[in-house]
Amino acid sequence: MENASKALIMAGGMLLAILIISLLVYAWGLFSEYLSSQDDLADIEDTAEFNEQFANYDRDDVQGYELLTLINRVIDYNTRESSDAEAVGNDKYKPITIILNLGSESTREDNFTRDGTLRLFTGSGNLTYTQSNTVNQLQTVLDFKDDAERRYGGADSATRLAKSIGSIFVTGDQENAIKTFNAYSTNQEVSTASELNNEKETIYKYYEFVQFKRGIFSSDATQLKYDATTGRIYQMKFDFTGNLY
Repeated sequence: MENASKALIMAGGMLLAILIISLLVYAWGLFSEYLSSQDDLADIEDTAEFNEQFANYDRDDVQGYELLTLINRVIDYNTRESSDAEAVGNDKYKPITIILNLGSESTREDNFTRDGTLRLFTGSGNLTYTQSNTVNQLQTVLDFKDDAERRYGGADSATRLAKSIGSIFVTGDQENAIKTFNAYSTNQEVSTASELNNEKETIYKYYEFVQFKRGIFSSDATQLKYDATTGRIYQMKFDFTGNLY
């Protein structure tokens, strides 16, 4: 009888141990599911936050100067994050591509130039620029912008010169043209008509850049692409509408 009681107690103990172990395994499963759901939620929030910085540009009235901000952000991201050694091969850090369609040659001549001659945004047919981590067709434009702004003392000075082309290069009043140029350029001075004429090409080119910033672009919904694995935006395309602000 005593042996039977001990056997029952042992069996009960084993059953209780099995029950406790089962409960622990079940609880660990629930906790693992919770942690996984928290990770999934964090990924969703991370993706939403990432896409939000680009979603504002997905509209029909994006101005050129806004696209410059976007392009610089993409260049920084592609260089600093997607090209990082730990990010290579990770879908989460897939490089971003921006495509700009500036339209036909005649459209650019009508909207971007001062005298109908393209100097900066040149090219026959539809002109398309692609900016990614491997193709950097806009770099020439961005380099020119930086060089011109350094030459004339900043973006404001270069812009004032571009907007004063009429009084500097068109009227024929050389004395007043030189005075106007020197009044607006804070880093470059001219004293003769020849020296002033040497600045003409740069200022006319910068005028095109100023007009580009005034351009109105439409986001192409068919070219807005999301990564199938991460849900992150990795490509956007913008078409010049032929209108300026």
